[in-house]
Amino acid sequence: MISRRMIQTFVGLFWLFNIPFLGAGTSFVHVSSGIVETMIGLALIFNFKPKWTLLLSTCWSLLLWLLLLQKGTGQILSGQVLPLYGQAGTALLFCIISVAIWPAKKGGPSIWNERGVRLAQISLGVLFAAGFVLHFQVTYLMQQGLSQFSRIPWLQWFASYQGSGLSMIFAVSEMTIAVMFIGGFSLRWALWVSVVLDGVFWIAQLYGEIVDPLAVSTTSGLLLLAVLVSAGPKQWGRHNISANTGRPVLR
Repeated sequence: MISRRMIQTFVGLFWLFNIPFLGAGTSFVHVSSGIVETMIGLALIFNFKPKWTLLLSTCWSLLLWLLLLQKGTGQILSGQVLPLYGQAGTALLFCIISVAIWPAKKGGPSIWNERGVRLAQISLGVLFAAGFVLHFQVTYLMQQGLSQFSRIPWLQWFASYQGSGLSMIFAVSEMTIAVMFIGGFSLRWALWVSVVLDGVFWIAQLYGEIVDPLAVSTTSGLLLLAVLVSAGPKQWGRHNISANTGRPVLR
């Protein structure tokens, strides 16, 4: 069973873990950022005023994504962005998951909000549709363009010879997933294929380059997995009924 409360706790842990990567430093701004992110993380973990905390999490992560050019919107202009690679911005995923796990009006903290689940599906659809478009960047149409997605030598070698073909396969897969999420059909297939793609990219980056203090996408793979869980709680456990409507969250 994966409850909404469980994912909220994980998001809180992600905020705490992400402090060195989103707000590390010695300046007043960096220290203030670390304090805010620590407050958000602890409040989510201990379920302290969850709606206000999630609102702060949403606003703060959106602000980070808009202002931190090297980790947010600025990456989009680099010509080398792929959402599955984590370059779209960890902060953007924090924003999406914060809204997706908004508590239901009734039924306790573990119950999923149907509107939040649907929002997660649509957000994922938009994200994968963007991934489809971004695969047509000049970088990824080149034979060796996709080789940068991996830190594993043999995968780099394979991608350097099959890069453009792999990029087109990923592009078609992501557009198919996007249509499923936005249209709300074949969600089980969309979720599981998304989990596989997320896992491939995360592992290929040596688990998000978790030991690299300069890594940008350290938690992006795990956060994307949390968003995927939020987009289909019926697929992962029994407690999938929204207290707002009394109907199953997913068909």
